[in-house]
Amino acid sequence: MSAPVGSDIICSVAFFGIISGFSTSSRIKLTTVSFFSLTNKSFYSIYNLTSMMSDIAFIAIIASALTINLVAGEVDISIGANIGLTSSIVALSYSKGVNIWLCILIGLLTGLIIGLFNGLIVTVFNINSLVATLGTLSILQGISFTITDGKSILIMEDILGFIGRGKIIGVPFPIILAILIYIIFEIILKFTKFGRLVQITGSNKLVAFLSGVQVKKIKFLTMALCGLMASVAGLIVTSITG
Repeated sequence: MSAPVGSDIICSVAFFGIISGFSTSSRIKLTTVSFFSLTNKSFYSIYNLTSMMSDIAFIAIIASALTINLVAGEVDISIGANIGLTSSIVALSYSKGVNIWLCILIGLLTGLIIGLFNGLIVTVFNINSLVATLGTLSILQGISFTITDGKSILIMEDILGFIGRGKIIGVPFPIILAILIYIIFEIILKFTKFGRLVQITGSNKLVAFLSGVQVKKIKFLTMALCGLMASVAGLIVTSITG
C-alpha cells in the first residue's frame, strides 16, 4: 500500500512543481481539470469532450481571427458586443418573418460592417485600436439593448439550429467549422502573400511602410476579418442558445 501512496505524492509534487511557473489563472484551470479527471471517470468520455469542444468552438473561431489581428499589431475588444448584436439582429429579423437564409446573411453582414467600421476608425482617423474598439463596444451594447428592449427572443429553426447543434458523421458542426476556419487562417498567415504582409506590418509598421507595404490597407482588412468572424461566432451562439 505504501508504494501507490508514495507514487501519488511524487506525482502531486511534480504536478505542482510544473504548474508553479504558470500564471494563477492557468494553475486554477489545470488544477480543476486534474481534479475532475481523477474524481469522475466520465470526465474524459467522448461525449463530454465533444460537448465541451462544441461549446467553446465559437471562441476558437474568434481566436483564429484575433491572431491575425494581433500579428498585424492591432486588437479588437468589441468582439463580444459584435456577437451580441449579431445574435440580436438575427433573432429579431426571424421574429419579423424574414427568411432564415436572409437572416443568416444579415447576421454575417452585420459583423462585417462592424469590422469595416472599426478598420475605418483605426486607419483613417489614426485612433488606437484599443480605444476605438472600446468605444464601438459601448455603442454595440447600446444598440443591442435598444432593438430587443432588453428581452430574449426565441428562435426555433432547424437550419439555424444545425449551425450550433448539428452533427456531420457524429462530429458536432461547430467543431468542424472551427477546425476549418483555423486551417484557413493558418494557411493565410503562413503561406500567402497577405499573411507575410500582415507579419511585416505587425513587426515594424514604419519599415513595412518604407518597403512599400500598404500598412493601412492591411490593418483595415484584419479588422474587417475580425468583425466577420465575430458574426460567425454570433450565429453559433444564437443557434446554441436558441
